[in-house]
Amino acid sequence: MDAMHEPQGLPGWLELDQELLGQISNRPGGQRCLTGDRELLLVVHEVPEARVPERSARFFVLRQNGTWDDGAGGGLDSLAELMNRYEATIDRYEDEIEEADTAAEVFGLIRHAGPIARSSRNLAAVLTHAVELCKDDRKIMELRDRSYEIQRAAELLYHDAKLTLEFWQAESAEEHQAAAERLNVMAYRLNLLAGFFLPVVAMPAGNSADARNERTVDFPHRPCLGVFAGLVARAQSPGGAGPTAAAGSNRQ
Repeated sequence: MDAMHEPQGLPGWLELDQELLGQISNRPGGQRCLTGDRELLLVVHEVPEARVPERSARFFVLRQNGTWDDGAGGGLDSLAELMNRYEATIDRYEDEIEEADTAAEVFGLIRHAGPIARSSRNLAAVLTHAVELCKDDRKIMELRDRSYEIQRAAELLYHDAKLTLEFWQAESAEEHQAAAERLNVMAYRLNLLAGFFLPVVAMPAGNSADARNERTVDFPHRPCLGVFAGLVARAQSPGGAGPTAAAGSNRQ
């Protein structure tokens, strides 16, 4: 192997040939598959953390002797464990969506599900590229197929969370509309009653005996007017049992 260079920001164990070193910077960057003169490098990301824009990178190198090196001795088994973490995170969030009680909870899930879906999609693209370069490696093919399943699950998680939030928004809008309609009915009835009662209340009160006699005669009629006003308000209200509503009932 050629003289090795160790760029700052990359793990100390990551020893690569010069052609690969020329394709990476001091930062891991996005997920990708890089080919060198005699080696192949996979740069993949850990499961994104909520509200953390930075990504933690994992490196897997196919050495000249055909073995995969991840710096910890696990090889592709470590990549399989990474996929286990993706699956466990997706399963946990699917359960949280079912148990969520507020729109804020679902919104928080959407904010995290989006990066997980993007990261899993990029992981699948990296492994697809790796399979094209390592056609005889059955293990990498198996991991690629598994990455497709993770990608689909992550995208379903994201869309399910969005649909849940949109459904709650539509349901809340319907409830507000129904409440507004009930308030309009109440306001209509109150205005109608006020139109009947204000003239009665505003009737002049005299001091003469005739006026007193007139008030004595009129007084019994005021409750009758109130009852009549209530019946009219009920009949004329949008939800009342007036002629319009009765006709609609007969049609049904």
